[in-house]
Amino acid sequence: MRQLPVALLHPEPHVLHLPRTRLSGRGTGGVRHLRRGDGGLFPRGRVPASGEAVEPGQEEGIRSSRPVRWRHVLIGGWQKCSFIDYPGHLSAVVFLQGCNLRCPYCHNAELIPRGQGVLAAEEFLRFLGTRRNRLDGVVLSGGEPTLHRELPAFMEQIRAQGFAIKLDTNGTRPDVLRQLIARELVDYVAMDLKDEPGRYPRWLGPQADPAALRRSLDILQSSGLDHELRTTLVWPYHDPARLDAMAPWAQGCRRWVLQAYQENTKSPRVARFTPPPAGYVAAQATRIRERHGILCRARTEGNTITGKPGLAAMQGAAG
Repeated sequence: MRQLPVALLHPEPHVLHLPRTRLSGRGTGGVRHLRRGDGGLFPRGRVPASGEAVEPGQEEGIRSSRPVRWRHVLIGGWQKCSFIDYPGHLSAVVFLQGCNLRCPYCHNAELIPRGQGVLAAEEFLRFLGTRRNRLDGVVLSGGEPTLHRELPAFMEQIRAQGFAIKLDTNGTRPDVLRQLIARELVDYVAMDLKDEPGRYPRWLGPQADPAALRRSLDILQSSGLDHELRTTLVWPYHDPARLDAMAPWAQGCRRWVLQAYQENTKSPRVARFTPPPAGYVAAQATRIRERHGILCRARTEGNTITGKPGLAAMQGAAG
């Protein structure tokens, strides 16, 4: 995802009265950086800092049959149109604020704190209302979307406008993921596989629970929902031995997509990480396919998916 600018501010939360809706059936099923000045960042809206996130359905405030005050859907920005973030769809991308991991190479550290000034959720919903004949999908990215208390109600409103929904997640909230799938609020999931999960707490912070990641993987693989695992390769950390140790966790997934870390020269905290050498990502995808029998592809610059066999089909399904 693209790097976000400093959070935009707004003085008060808004109340949006949501109609009772009936959900339709499921639809079909990278590292990019959002720059200041890109279309879709509306400098209107401040939502107060939220309390701790809770699971969907835990409180009545998420029900669409009553007014929802969007205090817990914190938006850091959005991109009006993307050809590459949602496979097979022309989509808008919304970046939700707050993350429970502390990846040392994070490109969007501005999205980590939940108490930052952010955009109003209903502003984005109104924007979608003007794009019904132009877009057919919405990507919920971040940050970590599943931390947001009112995420199900927010997704219901997106669904009610006729859009397919793709969720980008780090996989640490399996109970939320299960409920979103059970309620048919998501059509495609891209889940991060950042390392061999046993190393998650040391590498990514105490909230990075390997057992939660395993549950999320099991949920995806048993759901029938289209999905992919994504790994951003940073050098020299993700060497071939590291990828081999991660491969068993990708067994059974629809596809495993490797993508190169992109340098963020503005952030000294990531200065020790560099992109992998030229050709490394594609070479490792080929090696993993041959050695582990996993449908693994490389997402190169411009989100082009490379690899054989089945390249044409894969480009339609995962890029």
